[in-house]
Amino acid sequence: MSVADQMKHEDAWATVFNLGTLEHVWDVHRAHCNSARMVKLHGYFLGHVPVAGWEGHCIHITDWRFVLQFYRLNGFTLEDFWLTDQGGAEVQPPVSRNGGKSLLLWFAARRHDVSTRNWEAPSQVYVDGRKPQTPA
Repeated sequence: MSVADQMKHEDAWATVFNLGTLEHVWDVHRAHCNSARMVKLHGYFLGHVPVAGWEGHCIHITDWRFVLQFYRLNGFTLEDFWLTDQGGAEVQPPVSRNGGKSLLLWFAARRHDVSTRNWEAPSQVYVDGRKPQTPA
């Protein structure tokens, strides 16, 4: 998205919906930023993204906890989320990469702060140089 297009759509929509497209672009962080910046104050971002399995289907498969953390860090309140398998059956967190099985994250986030302009990216935190910790 060009800078001019970004400015034209910034804070413009009450609801922005992503049905599994952001993982298909090279710069997934920018794609999430561009989508999130379109949401008006008190508006909603509704997301659906593959978070395990799906290798060969798309460019990026991001751990579900990091996807949710991105929105929490950038002016959104998480209203609801759930994980499903490829057949649509709900899977209860916490789950890891699910042994190569395909998982989808579904979520609703409400924007409570439009002052965010730096769009912070979540990162892994290592304890004593070992075992990566992910946001809950």
